[in-house]
Amino acid sequence: MLNVGWFRPLQLVLLYCLAFLIPFPYIYTSVAVISLTVAWFLGGDPKQTWHNLKTRKALWAWLAYFALFALSYFYSNNKSHALFDIQLKLAFVFLPLAVGAGINLKRPAVENIFLAFVAGISVAALTCIIPSLRIYMATGESKVLFYENLVHHITDIHAVHMAWFTLFSLSALLLFPWQRFSGSWWRFARLALIGLQTAFFILLSSKTLIVLFFLIITPIYLKKTLKARYGGVKVALLALSAIVLLAALALTDNPLRGRYKDVIVKNDLEKAFLEDYRDVDESRLSNLTIRVFSWRIGLENIRDNNLWLTGCGSGDWQDLQNRKFANYHVQNWDKTYFDNTSELYNINLHNMFLQSFIMIGLPGLLLCCIIILSPFFYIKKLRYGQLFFIFHLAAFAFMMQESALQTQAGIIYYCFFTQIFWNIYYTGDLGKNMQSNISKSEKV
Repeated sequence: MLNVGWFRPLQLVLLYCLAFLIPFPYIYTSVAVISLTVAWFLGGDPKQTWHNLKTRKALWAWLAYFALFALSYFYSNNKSHALFDIQLKLAFVFLPLAVGAGINLKRPAVENIFLAFVAGISVAALTCIIPSLRIYMATGESKVLFYENLVHHITDIHAVHMAWFTLFSLSALLLFPWQRFSGSWWRFARLALIGLQTAFFILLSSKTLIVLFFLIITPIYLKKTLKARYGGVKVALLALSAIVLLAALALTDNPLRGRYKDVIVKNDLEKAFLEDYRDVDESRLSNLTIRVFSWRIGLENIRDNNLWLTGCGSGDWQDLQNRKFANYHVQNWDKTYFDNTSELYNINLHNMFLQSFIMIGLPGLLLCCIIILSPFFYIKKLRYGQLFFIFHLAAFAFMMQESALQTQAGIIYYCFFTQIFWNIYYTGDLGKNMQSNISKSEKV
C-alpha cells in the first residue's frame, strides 16, 4: 500500500466531490464512487480498515445484503438483468468499505461534506429554475415550473429523488451546527440558500415530503429558534410566512395543488383489487391505487411462486410482475405484454421492503429492515441527532412508497449519508468532535 498520509487528503476531497455531485447525472456520481474506492484501496490502512469493519457491526448488514443479491444471480433465469442489478448495487460494498470503515471523520470534514452537499443542491436548483423561468416567461405555461418539467434540465434524476435530496439539504441549512462560518455574510448567504432551496423543494411537488417538511422539520426549527435572541419575533415571522405559503398553494390553481387534489378526488382504491382490468384505463388511476396494485401483485407472486426463503432472484422479479399483470388482462397483456407500452409495464414495486422480499426472500427483507430501521436506535446518542433523525425518517417514508435502492440516485445518496452517519457514531470522542451548540450568530 502507498503512503497513507498522502491519500487521506485525496479521500476527503473525493468525499466532498461525491457529496456535491449527488443531485447530478449518474455518470458523475459513479466516477466519484469509483475514484473514492480506488483512493481508499491504494492509500488506506488495511489493518485499521479491518479493525473498523470488525467493530462497526452496522456495516455488516450492507455487505450481507449485497451478498444475497450477488448470490441470487445463480438462481435467476434472466442473467443479464441480474448482472446489471449487481453492478448497480456495488455501492453497497464500496461505500461501507471506503466511507464507513476506511476513514475516521472529524468535525471539520463532516462540516465540509454537508457544505458540499448544500452547494450541490443549490447549483442543481439554479440549473433547473432559471431555464424553467425563461420558458414560463416565453409561454406562460406554469406547469414548466413544477415536478418533472422542472428537473428535466438535469438528466437521470427524477423529481421525487431531487425533492428527497433537497429536503435533507434544507434540514442541514436549518439544523446543522455550522461552526466554521460566522458574521453577517454567512447569515445573508444562509438565508439566501434557505430561500432558494425552499422554493425549489416546493416546486418539486413531492406530496409526502412536503407534509414531512411542514409537520416535522418546521416545528423542530421553530423550537430551536425560540432559544435565540429575538426568537419569539423570528418564530412569529417564520410561522406567518409558512401560513402564507400554504394558503397560496391551497388557494391558487397550480400543479402541486392538483397532485393533492388527485389523492382526494380519485378515490378509486377499490380498483387495486379487481379481478379483470380489460375495461380499466390505467392512466386514470391515482398514484396510490397504482402503488397498492403493484404491492398486491408482488405479494401474490411471493405466495404463488413460494418465494418466501430465497425470492425469485434479482434478475427475474420484473418478468414475474409483468406476467402477473398479464393474468389480470391489464391492456390485454396476456397477448402482447412483452412489447406493451402500458405505464405499468416494467414498473417496480414502489416499496423497498417488498422489493427486497420478492427478489431475495425473507433474509433480504430482514436485512433491509435492519439497514433502514436500526439507525433510529442510535440517533439519540449522536450530537447531530435531530438532523439525522430527519434524514432517516424521510428515508423510511420514501422507502415505503419507492423502491429507492433500485436506482443509482437512491442507492448512492442513501448509502453515502448512512455511512457518514455510522462513521460519526463509531469514530468516538463524540463530545469533542460533534459539538452541538450553535452560536447565536449562526441562527437565522
